[in-house]
Amino acid sequence: MAEDADSTLRLPAATGATAASPGRPPGGRVEPLEGRGRTEIADRVLERLAARFALEVPGVVRHSSGPPLGGLGEHLPDASAESAGERVRVKLRLAVRWETPAHEVAAAVREDVRRRLTAATGKSVDRVDVVVGALLPSSRVPEDTGRRVQ
Repeated sequence: MAEDADSTLRLPAATGATAASPGRPPGGRVEPLEGRGRTEIADRVLERLAARFALEVPGVVRHSSGPPLGGLGEHLPDASAESAGERVRVKLRLAVRWETPAHEVAAAVREDVRRRLTAATGKSVDRVDVVVGALLPSSRVPEDTGRRVQ
């Protein structure tokens, strides 16, 4: 490698790039983004994001029926996602506070999950189905301290 009088570091002639313009192809043209590949997002990732986003909607609470560490019972919110290319469908089962109108919470979850999942992944969320699997009185809802095990 050699330095020019203008002190711009030049890479070997075969690459046609300089340190001042890293990543530029020969001739300085920039290739279009199409054809460069794509990022695949597993359905399981979409499911976890959807469940997390749903849990942040007011009125939605965590709920487990069954032993705390056992594989038995139901853990809510629970999500399933199906993707085909850039399109996604999500199904959510939720636990909702008894004091909040379930239909309003379900509508808010549908809208919020659709908007946030689209923003986070760039995929088109065609459908978000919401089922309220449990209505819990405040006495059965543990206080969320905001701490989570990572």
